[in-house]
Amino acid sequence: MMIRSIKIYFTVCCFFAILVQQNSFAQKQTEQQIDANGITTILVESNEVFKITLKTAKTPFVTIKTTSEGEYYQNISLITELTGEILKVTSKYPQILTSGYDKLSAHKVLAMEVILEVPENLSVQIQSNVASVFGEGSFEYLQLELKSGQCVLNNFNGNLLVNTYNGNIAVATSPSRVEAESRHGTLINNLDYTGQQLLKLKTIDGNITITKSQ
Repeated sequence: MMIRSIKIYFTVCCFFAILVQQNSFAQKQTEQQIDANGITTILVESNEVFKITLKTAKTPFVTIKTTSEGEYYQNISLITELTGEILKVTSKYPQILTSGYDKLSAHKVLAMEVILEVPENLSVQIQSNVASVFGEGSFEYLQLELKSGQCVLNNFNGNLLVNTYNGNIAVATSPSRVEAESRHGTLINNLDYTGQQLLKLKTIDGNITITKSQ
C-alpha cells in the first residue's frame, strides 16, 4: 500500500509539474520596427490589450513590442497599416475572447501587453476597452479613450485629451491650461493655470490628479 501511495503521489506531482511548465511557456513575444519618415499620426485601436506603455524618443522609427500569454495567447495579435501620414495599429482577436475570457468558461484565457516607442512630437490616439496606459514624453497631441483602464502620464508635454469610465487619471506635466471633471470621483490640481498646452481630462467614476513634473 505504501509503494502504491508513493507511485500515485509521484504521478500527481509529475502531472502538476507538466501543467506548470506548459503554462509558464504559454507566452508569445513580438517586435516590429517601422520607418517613421512621413508619419504624423498614430491611431491605436487596442481592445483586449490589458496594458500599454507609451514613450517618445529621439528616434526615426516606431517600435512596437508585444507580450501575450494565456491559454489562447496565439489568438491575439496587432495589425499595422500605413496610409499616407497615418499609421493604424489594431488588435485582432476572436470575439469569443472579449475581455480576456472565454465566454464558454469562467477562467481568464489571454492577456496582451504592448510597449510603443514613437518619435517625439507626433499625434497619438489610443482607444481600448480594458487597457491601462502608462506614458511619458513629448507629443504634439495625445488622446486616450479608455473604459475600465487607468491613465498614468509622467513628464508629459503636449496637448492632451483623456476620457475614462472607471479608471483614474494621473498626469505629471509642465504648467498648462486645464479643463478637468470627475463626475463621481475626486479632483486634485496642483498646476498653475498658465502655459500653452491644454489638458482636457474627464472621468465618470475615477479620480483625477494633476501635478508638476519633477
